[in-house]
Amino acid sequence: MNKIAIKITCLAIIATSLAMFACTDKTEDETEVGLINGHEYVDLGLSVKWATCNVGAASATNTGHYYAWGELETKSDYTDANCTTFGKQMGDISANPLVDVANAKWGGPWRMPTKTEFEELINNCSWKWMKNGNTYGYLITGVNENTIFLPAGGWKTGTSTLRVDENGYYWTSTPDEEDVERSFYLNFMTGDRNISCCRRYDGMQIRPVAE
Repeated sequence: MNKIAIKITCLAIIATSLAMFACTDKTEDETEVGLINGHEYVDLGLSVKWATCNVGAASATNTGHYYAWGELETKSDYTDANCTTFGKQMGDISANPLVDVANAKWGGPWRMPTKTEFEELINNCSWKWMKNGNTYGYLITGVNENTIFLPAGGWKTGTSTLRVDENGYYWTSTPDEEDVERSFYLNFMTGDRNISCCRRYDGMQIRPVAE
C-alpha cells in the first residue's frame, strides 16, 4: 500500500471514530428537549409533544398568564359579562388562531390540548405532587421517563386569584356540547386529578402541545 492510500485510510478511520463519538456523546437534555418557534417541548411518549412552560411563563415553575376560554388576552376582571365566548355555540377551538391563545401567541404547530390529550396525560403518565423551587404542582413522568412540571397556579374569577399552590386549572380546547356556558378543563390537587367542566369566563392557565 502506497503512502497516499495509507493516509486516506487513516483519515477515514479518524472520521468514522469522530462520528461515532459525536453520536454517543449527547447529553440527556439534548436528546429530551426540543424547540419549536423558540419554545421548549418534551416528548413524553404520547400522541403529542408537551411544552415545558405555560403561555406567558418565564420558566417551568412560573404560573404564566390566566385566560378565559377562547380569549387571547388577559384582563383584570373575569366575568360572564366580558367573556366573548360565554353562551356561544362553538366547536373545538384547538389550532384556531382566532380563539386558541397558544396558537395565536406561539404560532403553529403549537395549540391548546384537547380533552382527549389531557386524558392521555392523566392515564398514561405517573404524577407526583411536589414543591419545585417555591412552587407546588405535579411532576409528570411519561412512558419514556421524560418529565414536565405543571404548577398549581389556581384560577381567576372576578378580580380574585384563588387556590394558588393548592389546585391547578388548565383549559382544554374542548367545549361542553350540552352547555354553551362551559368548557372542559384539567383540575388537580394533591392526590387527585380529573377532567371537569367550568364556566368559560374563569381565568385558567394554558399548557400548549404540538404534533
